[in-house]
Amino acid sequence: MPTNNQLTQVSSRGTGNSWCRAPLDRQIQLNNQTITLEEVARFLALIKCDARVVVPNRMTKQRWGVARISRNEVVLYRCSVWVFLHEVAHMLTPGCGHGPKFGEKLDALQMVWQVVEAAGMV
Repeated sequence: MPTNNQLTQVSSRGTGNSWCRAPLDRQIQLNNQTITLEEVARFLALIKCDARVVVPNRMTKQRWGVARISRNEVVLYRCSVWVFLHEVAHMLTPGCGHGPKFGEKLDALQMVWQVVEAAGMV
């Protein structure tokens, strides 16, 4: 798993979140927060999503994650909360790209994460 200092981001340009209403500083905070496979499993169970999550042994410079809808699989190259939520939003809005429906789902997931995290459930 990457360490926090490997995840530092100062801008969200190009991350496909143009329809998301979460403040930029919140996006960056969540993108700099690592996530474990245990947290992933607990969150997916809470939102009743049966997607499988894969963490390859390599990082990429161009992709931080990918949602493989046909395989019901999320691949995380960057193990951050924001990348995870972003890819789950794709899984839950197939065919929507980064449009308004995707943005709404990402907003909703971010709010659920905030509540679940505050309650100590992840």
